[in-house]
Amino acid sequence: MGRGRVLFPRLHRGCLRAFRRTDRPGARGRRPGMAPGDRTSLAPAPGSPPIASNGDRPARQSAAVVQALLFAHGPLSDTLGWLPDRGFQAAFLGSTPSETDRLRAEEIAAIVAEADGPVLAEAPSFAVAAGKGVVGNATHLRNLYDAGLWRGSALVADIDAHLFGTVLLNAELYPPPVLAAIGRSYLIDRAVVVGSADYHIFVRGEDEDPPPRP
Repeated sequence: MGRGRVLFPRLHRGCLRAFRRTDRPGARGRRPGMAPGDRTSLAPAPGSPPIASNGDRPARQSAAVVQALLFAHGPLSDTLGWLPDRGFQAAFLGSTPSETDRLRAEEIAAIVAEADGPVLAEAPSFAVAAGKGVVGNATHLRNLYDAGLWRGSALVADIDAHLFGTVLLNAELYPPPVLAAIGRSYLIDRAVVVGSADYHIFVRGEDEDPPPRP
């Protein structure tokens, strides 16, 4: 493990401790007699000493600067060439798209816009850019399905009926029944790489008898 991978988490923990300092019982800036995090009462507790000055502000400001440098990404790193991009998932989410990425993203948006009917897009930004409606959120639907709060039978029926003109997948986060319906009812037309993401575009397949509904 590199030295940076050890150093950055330690510095981050130090920043968090600086930010949380005034939230501990008896910390400066909070009236004794108030519960931690209580900011609703403006009157001091009976017998409490005067309110302490905000002496932790410099520490908080210093911690904010250090944290900004540790987790700098995107435009800040682009402006300051000496500051590397250390944001979480920086390579996937924090980098500036190249001209090739822009052209390929426009290609996907054009395909979605030309789709005959609604689209099922795991990356809803393409549907929004193409003026199409957003059909659910793949992550939320998966979480609801795993929690037993959503069955997905209506969406599966729409997929089997070829309601969607185009299906766009990336991470395949939809619940298993939805992915299975896409696999049997749609055919992959092409794959488009944008940055580090692979987007798979599906078109309607041949009519098949859908499985019986549960």
